Amino acid sequence: MSDNRLKYLFARYYEKTATSQEREELMDLLQRTENHPQLEQWIEAALHTDNEAHALPEEITRDILHAILKTGNTPIAASETRPPVHIPRPAFPWKPLLIAASLAGIALLGLYEWYAASDLPAIGAIQPTKYGADFLPGKEKARLSLFDGRVIDLEAVTHEDLAAYRGVTVDTARGELTYSSHSGEQGYNTVSTPLGGQYRVVLPDGSKVWLNAGSSLRFPSAFTGIRRQVEITGEAYFEILPDAAHPFVVKLPTKRNMEITVLGTHFNVSSYIDEPLIRTTLLTGSVEVKQGNTVRILSPGQQAQVPLSTGPIAVTNVDAEGVTAWKEGRFEFNGNIQDIMKQIARWYNLEIEYDGNASSKAFIGTISRHNNVSEVLQLLELTGGIKFEITGRKIIVKANS
Repeated sequence: MSDNRLKYLFARYYEKTATSQEREELMDLLQRTENHPQLEQWIEAALHTDNEAHALPEEITRDILHAILKTGNTPIAASETRPPVHIPRPAFPWKPLLIAASLAGIALLGLYEWYAASDLPAIGAIQPTKYGADFLPGKEKARLSLFDGRVIDLEAVTHEDLAAYRGVTVDTARGELTYSSHSGEQGYNTVSTPLGGQYRVVLPDGSKVWLNAGSSLRFPSAFTGIRRQVEITGEAYFEILPDAAHPFVVKLPTKRNMEITVLGTHFNVSSYIDEPLIRTTLLTGSVEVKQGNTVRILSPGQQAQVPLSTGPIAVTNVDAEGVTAWKEGRFEFNGNIQDIMKQIARWYNLEIEYDGNASSKAFIGTISRHNNVSEVLQLLELTGGIKFEITGRKIIVKANS
């Protein structure tokens, strides 16, 4: 196949005039690594020749330059993914939305016309969309249930609310609750995030815990025993301070009788009840995952998977940074549309419904969690394999036939 043919197909797709046969031919060609350098040149040239009178918001631009969205019937395993085409950030405004999307995780360009810069709303603003309704992204909000039975909304907490609890401080701007080692009367407390919320907790020993949407952390106001023990539901990311004499233990209140033991490390635990697996992912250090009488030791980059109902511990290599992308403000998609929509449902506090065979689609990509839900759906739709409707607080997922 000559470069002229590849250039022709690229141009046809870019101008949105390619036939379905030409789109398939282009996708096949983009799986060949020898075509990637030429493709990068065309992408850069396309960006430089576009009308400079239009611009995208910073948040959207960042999404475009990092997104690699795939449509198909099966996800690409982490070991099979290839590096994305490097698209340099333009120092000038540009009109079309270019987004990488291909079976090999390389680059198939999708084109979407955006408004003139003067008409674009600020990120986070609610504006009419093609879906009708729109919803803001989640934010730092949580509820603190204290050992004495009192419940405090951490979004609206005041100094007076915490006056009786020595050593407890809340930074509402950062979404952070801190317990010092001198927190006065002892007892167990629980921080719970609603759907559409996230929060960070600094524990009495200085360890830090990030809670994702729809999660909870139960912890003592001071660690006094040999073990520093906490309990979680949902998803949490831990940065544990080393203390060889006092191992840190995470218990999961599920029927599987699971616990995770560490000395000092960074790891992520996902234990949502609507997921089939409890996943423990290690970034640095070492953790011991115990389920019943079975114990597995993880190394960085490994994930322990325990079925929520029954089954042994399985250990696999994963993209650990991708697993913890939520903590950095990103959706990191590498799976079928049902997995993706669960993340979206939790973060925007919405319901999901499937129409037809849409649930079989798969995607790979990265999208900012700071976008309104309509912007996330538009980026997913650009792959051409899926479309959405919003009715009330429900997203209806449809195959794009």
